[in-house]
Amino acid sequence: MGGKYSIPIDADANLKKNGISAYTGSISSVSTGGIFRAIFVEGHILLPQLVPETVTGVDLNSDGRVSSFTFAGGMKLMVDEIDMENLSLKCTMPDTDAHNSTDFIVTNCIFEPSPHFGSVIKTSSTFEPKGDADLADDVLQSRIKKIHEIFKVVSGYLGENPDVCA
Repeated sequence: MGGKYSIPIDADANLKKNGISAYTGSISSVSTGGIFRAIFVEGHILLPQLVPETVTGVDLNSDGRVSSFTFAGGMKLMVDEIDMENLSLKCTMPDTDAHNSTDFIVTNCIFEPSPHFGSVIKTSSTFEPKGDADLADDVLQSRIKKIHEIFKVVSGYLGENPDVCA
């Protein structure tokens, strides 16, 4: 049953085959630039403090931006591309799965202003299974849900501390 799978960040999402990307939005009451900066520019300071049970380490590249996140259990999320002007990025999570079923996950995020207030974070993830492995929907949903929860925690913190990453 090999092949690419795409899944939106949504607790009720189902796996989709054939590499079809599905987008959903995480809504934040914080400005688009603020939440983007908090995670991908100041993430090395904020994330280990705000979500230490989830994010255990953050590495920086030569220009001081986040280049990778290390999650509890040793999983690593590599920031492949970051566009500070358009507030978008592409990340890869290699060796993602203790069940030995996933080679990697590629995630694209776009941070956009909400038509009402704050921002919308649109995310699309594509999963590459190992060989003919079946992907366990609950395992993948658990991993994606953790990323979604990070957005919520950071948004809440910035809402309570409006001078941070303003």
